Amino acid sequence: MTGEFIKLPEASKAEKPREKIDSVLSFSPRTKQYKVIRILTRQICDPISGRKEYEDKVAEIHTLGTRSWRRVESATFMLYGIKFPTYLNGAVNWFRPKFQKADSIISFDVFNEQFQLMPAPPYKYNSHDGEDKDLISMGVLNGHLFICDASEFGHIRIWVMKKYGVPKSWTKVFSIDTENEQRWPQGLYHPLRKFKNGAVLMYHARNCLLYYDPTRKEHKYFKVRGSESNFEVAVCIPSFSSIKDAVMGDNVEVLNVKSRCAKFELREEVKPLFLMEEISELASDFYSSSEESC
Repeated sequence: MTGEFIKLPEASKAEKPREKIDSVLSFSPRTKQYKVIRILTRQICDPISGRKEYEDKVAEIHTLGTRSWRRVESATFMLYGIKFPTYLNGAVNWFRPKFQKADSIISFDVFNEQFQLMPAPPYKYNSHDGEDKDLISMGVLNGHLFICDASEFGHIRIWVMKKYGVPKSWTKVFSIDTENEQRWPQGLYHPLRKFKNGAVLMYHARNCLLYYDPTRKEHKYFKVRGSESNFEVAVCIPSFSSIKDAVMGDNVEVLNVKSRCAKFELREEVKPLFLMEEISELASDFYSSSEESC
C-alpha cells in the first residue's frame, strides 16, 4: 500500500544453476526480525544417460537488513517444497503429504532456525493415492492451524490443532457431506473464516467462495463474475507501516515504486489513469467501427 520495496541479495554463482526455488516470508516476535526462508532444489543427472539420479535440496535463510544468505542445517527429510506456507506462533509451517506412510507438517522455528516434524490429523491415509493428495489444504482458521481434507469424494473434513505443537489436540470441527448436495464443486477447499454462528466461509480452487451453515445444513455459492483467469483468496489485514520500520540495520536501501520527484512522474507510475483512458479510446473505436460495419 505504501509502494515500498527492497531487493534481496542475489544468489552466489554456485546457487544460480538450481532449477527450483520455494520461498516464504516469516517473522520472529522475540527478535522483531523478518526472515526469508528458501529451499533450493537442483536435479542431479547422470552425465552419460542424462537421467535424473537424485535431487539436491538446500535450505537457506536471509534476515532482512543483512546482505547475505545463510545455510540452515537440517535433516534431509525436512527439505521439501513449500506447500501451503502458514505462519503461526513464531513458526512457518508447510504441508508434506505422505511422509513415512502418513501425511506430516514441517515446522520451522524462526527464532531458533530449526526444523521439526509434526503429524497431520488422524484421517484415512489410504485415500491419498494418486491425485487425491492435492485435495488437502492447510492454513490458519481463527488463530488455529487447520487441515482441510477433501480427498474423499463427497466429503469435506476440517481439522484444527487447538494447542499448537500438540498432535493430540487435533479436533475435527467440520464434517460436510456433499455427495447428495447440488452445486457443491469437487476439488480443493481452503477455509477462510469461521463465524460465531458456527458457519464457515471457504475458497474453492475453481474461483468461487462458499458459505456453509452446519446448523441449517445450508450453503451459499458465490462466483466472482467476469473472472476468466485463476485467482487466489487470502485473509489480509492492510497496514500502512513502513518497511523502514521492519528492516533492521543500514545495509538495505528501501525503494519506492513512486517517483522521488512528484513533478516528473513516469507513465508507468500513473498506469491506472492511462489504462482507463486507453479503455475509453478502445471502446469508442470499437463502437464506431461496429456502426460503420452495420
